[in-house]
Amino acid sequence: MRTFLLIILVSVIILAVANLLGIVPSFCAILGSLIALYTLIAVLTVTISIALYNHIDTIIKDIPEELKEERKESYDIAIDSLAFLKKESIANIPLAIVILVVYFLVTNSEVFACSSNILAANFNLLVTLITSTFFIYIISDLIKAFLTASEYRSIIKKG
Repeated sequence: MRTFLLIILVSVIILAVANLLGIVPSFCAILGSLIALYTLIAVLTVTISIALYNHIDTIIKDIPEELKEERKESYDIAIDSLAFLKKESIANIPLAIVILVVYFLVTNSEVFACSSNILAANFNLLVTLITSTFFIYIISDLIKAFLTASEYRSIIKKG
């Protein structure tokens, strides 16, 4: 929830600066032309999420069964942490799809066209900024999860 509020706050600040500079309609139009990039980012997010899920599943399978009997507490902590990462990677998929759908609905609507009026341009730009920031957050979260999973893999390999 805190992340969501921070994303909205950053987006509102950028929108306020664009309003102060008087560039909302042109900024809105420029960002609106990046629809193909949004689709690519959504596809990459889904693909990376599935790859991360499979990577973590492989790491879990690499944990030796002997560890389960020898150090049950460490084993349980490792399994729980990796299972959390798996759930998080899968949760990114519907989030990416929802973000993409919201972006398309707003940016392709005549009501919220950048050229119709300043209120519509502000709303369009705000949604574009929020969805862009969410994609940046999701991708950085996936990178962090990959790094964490890689650390687990190296620890497991070392024994």
